[in-house]
Amino acid sequence: MYNGTRGPVHITVRFHKPQMQSSERPEDNSQHQRWLWYVQAFELVKSKRFKALHSSHALLLEVDVQKAFCAGAWLSTIVLATAAIEANIRQIEKQNYETKVSLLFGSDPELRWLREIRNEIMHAGEPGSQSKLWKVDGHDISQTHHALEQDAKRVVKLMFRSIYG
Repeated sequence: MYNGTRGPVHITVRFHKPQMQSSERPEDNSQHQRWLWYVQAFELVKSKRFKALHSSHALLLEVDVQKAFCAGAWLSTIVLATAAIEANIRQIEKQNYETKVSLLFGSDPELRWLREIRNEIMHAGEPGSQSKLWKVDGHDISQTHHALEQDAKRVVKLMFRSIYG
């Protein structure tokens, strides 16, 4: 019986491929296209060196990242994928559960960008300050949300590299 503890896990299958249950397959074509992109992004990483040990926490978060991404929830995708990357670094790469994430991510420019955009999502900034989120003029929420898709894709790729690369 499982004792409810968390920790690194060995994946028993050769490769973990993001899957949806047949009841979860998106009916909406845009959701299906996002799901296809997600699987292709995973496939690009899996062809490289594949780790044997994975963060159980990161894998659990990845399930929700996939659902958020396919639904077009870009901010949720970014926040959850950042959490998965942090979990993987803490649990697998560094075994460090105390250090601030800014130090944990080090000087890697991609991880620095990721931390900055995640922080901007989680903490409102002063009006008129520089923003990585507001990508269009006029504070058009719909257009800004649409523009965040590219950032969400960038973060998903970073997550796959962190967990599986």
